[in-house]
Amino acid sequence: MHTTDSLGYWIRRQRMALDLTQMELAKQVGCAEITLRKIEADERRPSPQMAQRLAHFLHLAESERVRFMAIAVGSKTVASLPLPTAPRTTRASVGHLPAPVTPLIGRTAEIAACIAVLQHDDVRILTLSGPIGVGKTRLALAIGQELQGAYRHGVHFVPLETTRNPASIAESVIRVLGAPQSSSHMPPRTAIDFLATRHALLIFDGFEHLLPAVSYIAELARSCAQVDVIITTRNALHLYGEHQVVVTPLSLPEGNDPDRTAASHAVQLFCARAQAVQADFCLTPASVVQVATICRHLDGLPLAIESAAAQVKLFSLEEIAQRLEKRLPLPDRAATDLPTLRHNLTDAITLSYELLSPPARRLLAHLAIFEDGFCLQAAAAVCVDLPASGESACRLGDSSCASMPTWELADDLTSLLDRSLLARVGTNLTREKSGACCERCPVRHMHECLDADPRFAMFNVIRTFALARLRAAEDEATLRQRHADYFVHWLAAAAPQLHGANQGIWLARVERDAGNLCAALDWLLDTDQLDAATRLACDLAIFWQRRGRYREGRQWLERILGRANERPCVTALHARILRSAATLGYRHIDRTHIRRELAASLSLYRKLHDVLGMVDTYCDLGEIALEQAEWSKALALNQQCLALAQRAGDQAAICRASLSLGRAYLCVGRTDRAASLLSQTLGLAQELGALHIIAASHLNLGRIALREGKIADAVVHVRASLRFGFLLGEEKVLAEGLETLAAALVKAGRATEATRLNGVAQVLWAKSQLPTRPRVHAAIIAASLLAFRNVQPGDSAFETVSQQGEAIDLAAVIASAIHDRTVN
Repeated sequence: MHTTDSLGYWIRRQRMALDLTQMELAKQVGCAEITLRKIEADERRPSPQMAQRLAHFLHLAESERVRFMAIAVGSKTVASLPLPTAPRTTRASVGHLPAPVTPLIGRTAEIAACIAVLQHDDVRILTLSGPIGVGKTRLALAIGQELQGAYRHGVHFVPLETTRNPASIAESVIRVLGAPQSSSHMPPRTAIDFLATRHALLIFDGFEHLLPAVSYIAELARSCAQVDVIITTRNALHLYGEHQVVVTPLSLPEGNDPDRTAASHAVQLFCARAQAVQADFCLTPASVVQVATICRHLDGLPLAIESAAAQVKLFSLEEIAQRLEKRLPLPDRAATDLPTLRHNLTDAITLSYELLSPPARRLLAHLAIFEDGFCLQAAAAVCVDLPASGESACRLGDSSCASMPTWELADDLTSLLDRSLLARVGTNLTREKSGACCERCPVRHMHECLDADPRFAMFNVIRTFALARLRAAEDEATLRQRHADYFVHWLAAAAPQLHGANQGIWLARVERDAGNLCAALDWLLDTDQLDAATRLACDLAIFWQRRGRYREGRQWLERILGRANERPCVTALHARILRSAATLGYRHIDRTHIRRELAASLSLYRKLHDVLGMVDTYCDLGEIALEQAEWSKALALNQQCLALAQRAGDQAAICRASLSLGRAYLCVGRTDRAASLLSQTLGLAQELGALHIIAASHLNLGRIALREGKIADAVVHVRASLRFGFLLGEEKVLAEGLETLAAALVKAGRATEATRLNGVAQVLWAKSQLPTRPRVHAAIIAASLLAFRNVQPGDSAFETVSQQGEAIDLAAVIASAIHDRTVN
């Protein structure tokens, strides 16, 4: 059954099925035509009296009439009414509109939105723009099919693929309309005179190579008051009076939940096209993940997905995914009856590329060096021919990059954006999705800061094309070196920010450029630039740790250590790489080996008289002792660590050491001492803006309050911890916090909610790169977890959460946990 969420769209479809114009139905119902137009555009709802008349004149059956009235007053959704699938019309079909031979997948909302736009009196020109292969033509045809009965003189499709001369566009219009040729008028005037008294819709398809002809479209719109125009184009037209709709790729699957993945439009399209060439193709629990991977590689672009799906008769899904991962081309031939320029994706991209100016072509190839997108400053530092500029290449504030000549890129970047070869990207998160709660929420502030940074990216199919051009020009090695230099300097300058009050924002910025940073690291190692690679990896270590990417970070550092140990030297950098590797590895590597690395690091720091390095290393040794349940040893190490930090007089070091010692006191049962020290630590961390320590201090103070039966205090502390943990993206802190909050809710008599939070925590633990739950966490909360003896796995709420797995909206769970005020 076809349905819609739009009441106006449903009424429009039913009216068209009865072969009624808006004017005719408005007269029958007894309202103004503009009123009906607004109802169909969802700008107003019908009154109960008008709804009754609409139900009568739309010839609804009694059962449908009852549901229609309930929908009109808002007590039911439109989806409860079936949508007419074909007009039951007797009006002669007028126009020139090719019929599609395959079903359109995933564009229902876009069709309804575009039709609503065209219903406005002030919208005469609708431009559907978007990247190559996104499905602009199919969407325009679907809109035209829906509107065939709305224009007395029909809907006409004007293909422009083979039109090369902008002056010839009028001849294409005359040919499609079947207008008589005039001996006294040139074609442009003939077409306009023919359309001047007609009520029609023209669809111009593929306008990007005929941009000088926009003046003709403008003249046609001015001269023909009852003619509407839809234009599909990869280029922005900048046409006065146009209403632009950017056509986006099909929805991609989120996570690996099989049902949600199979329901995504991109996967549905792949399956439909795969079944066209291999009738027995079907999704299985194993293949659904591979299809999702393929669709993600192809960015949800329909033409690319169709091309890949056609390969299932030659390659396995795994082989297709592997070729895309390695950026190797797939056979790229579409159906031979398609227009020439749509035979394959490469031809379409090549046309857009050839329409660029030489500097814009060169810039497109150079920008392909970036993984996961780039900001303007990065593009200027890497792609503009300037000497390396060190910190001037780094974006640390509004004025630090003022000297970067981004203006030199402006025209060419604009050209790439206008031709949909490049796209501006952002977080675009709603308050609910981001976990933000109020105007002053730090999570909201973080996403606003990220969205304020202009950032750009290419679709993968376009980037693969551009990389081939870069390699052909033999510029790749030079660009990769400049790319690596930029990100080494950028992260070095950003490193202090990863520990301060803005660390949430900066961790998110590093996350956004993680692909670029790893590509830079790979290049530095491949070209034996060990010192630069070591500095970059050490600066990345805090990011890997905060984001729980322990194995990934350890693998990078082991590559560097293997080379560094071949030529050992007494340097702070060597001590730092040993400590960073140990910090990332102690959770899943033999602790004896990790202790040897830390001992070597500590020895180097002692030789260098680097007290702060010694403080950090003692902290790590104390952490390992806690994880080994060596409580007395952990206490001694952390006491030594704090004493060193106090002698050095470094407040940040004192703060870190105090947190570690407070946790050690908590583990050995010295609760009063732990509470006192952790309260001091929280105050100092707030002064320093050390968000990770603020989150950890709140969490441990919440555990103490829970142990002492102070449920309301425990909830306040744990909620604060969850907020900062979410801001930092630390899933380990979130898992620990959710378990602690769940234990508090059980004690407050709210077992069902507690079970759900506990289930989400288990999902986070399962997703983490930790082989086991941290022993220190288990030891601290062990008594409280006994509260779950009556709500263990098997409970329906727990099972529901466990089955959802990656489909869980973590931001919504955290927001709900933070904002719940029923336990205070």
